[in-house]
Amino acid sequence: MSVHKYQSTKGITYFVKVYLGLNDYGKKKYYTKRGFKTRKAAKAHETAVNHQLNSGTFVHITAQTTYTYQELYQRWYEAYKDTVEATTAVKTADLYRLHILPVFGEKKISKISPLDCQTFITDKAKTFKNMKQIKSYTSKIFEFAINMNYIERNPMSKVIMPKLKKTVSENYWTVDELHHFLTIILENEPYKHYALFRLLAYSGLRKGELYALKWEDFDSENQLLTVSKSLEE
Repeated sequence: MSVHKYQSTKGITYFVKVYLGLNDYGKKKYYTKRGFKTRKAAKAHETAVNHQLNSGTFVHITAQTTYTYQELYQRWYEAYKDTVEATTAVKTADLYRLHILPVFGEKKISKISPLDCQTFITDKAKTFKNMKQIKSYTSKIFEFAINMNYIERNPMSKVIMPKLKKTVSENYWTVDELHHFLTIILENEPYKHYALFRLLAYSGLRKGELYALKWEDFDSENQLLTVSKSLEE
C-alpha cells in the first residue's frame, strides 16, 4: 500500500509514496507527498499519480536540484527581458542586483525555506518602502522554478508582510516663513484676512474655535481672549 498514516504537529495525517522505478545508479526512486488530512484524499492523489504514470504524463519534481537562485534568475530574465520595454528590463535587473540576489543568489533554489523568505522580507522592510514590489519580484523566480519542475512550492507564498508605519512629516513653518506669508496677505488681501491668519498663528486656535468667536469673547482691557466653544470644521 502506498498510502501511509503518520503523526504530525497537526494530528493524524497521511502521505503518499509511489514507486517510480530505478534511477541511473540502480537505486529505487519514489514519489512522496505529505499533508493529506484524510486517507480518502491521499488515495485520490495516489490514483491521479498512477494515472499520469500509466499515460506518460507524470513529471517528477527534482527536489534536490543543484540550481541556485541566481542561475534560475538568469534563465528567467533571458525570457522576461523580451516581454517589456528596455528601460523596464534594466530597472528590473537593478532591483534584483541591488536587493534580492545579494541575499538569495548563491542559495540552491530547493533549499530556500519559508523562514528564509520571511527573514528577508522583515529585514528588508526596515530600509525599503515598496515591499510589495520586492516580494513580487523575489517570488517570480520561485514560480519559474515551479514551472520548470525544480520545486513544488513557492516559499515566498506564506510570508507575512510587515505593516508599514506611516511617517508623519513635520508640517510647519519657520518664524521667517510665517512672517513672509503674513506680509503677503497684508499687502494683497483685505485686512480682515490678515487679522484672521495672524490670530490663528499667534493664538494657536483651531479653525472651529476661530469660527465660533464673538466680540464678547475679546477683553481688550485685560488683553484676554476667551475660547469656550467651537464650530464643526
